[in-house]
Amino acid sequence: MTDSPQQPEPDAGINALRLDADRARDDLEQTLGEIEARLNPQRVIQPIKKAVSAVSAAYKKQPVEFIATAVGIIGAVAGLAIWATRGNTTNGTTHG
Repeated sequence: MTDSPQQPEPDAGINALRLDADRARDDLEQTLGEIEARLNPQRVIQPIKKAVSAVSAAYKKQPVEFIATAVGIIGAVAGLAIWATRGNTTNGTTHG
């Protein structure tokens, strides 16, 4: 069982065929519109621009605090990465 519309009968009139073609065209147009909306680069670019703008504004407003926070975050991530790659050693055994 499929959800697609039934095919016109072989002896169907030209109007029925045109109506079926119009329905198919409308379905394809809607599908194409959805694909274009999903692949629209502006959909991705706009949030990135907003994030960069917010970070830039935060840096301009309080540069020392911004740099200190960035260094703290980078240090924490680096520490976790080192800890994860070296493993957790307890009693001379490595768990990980």
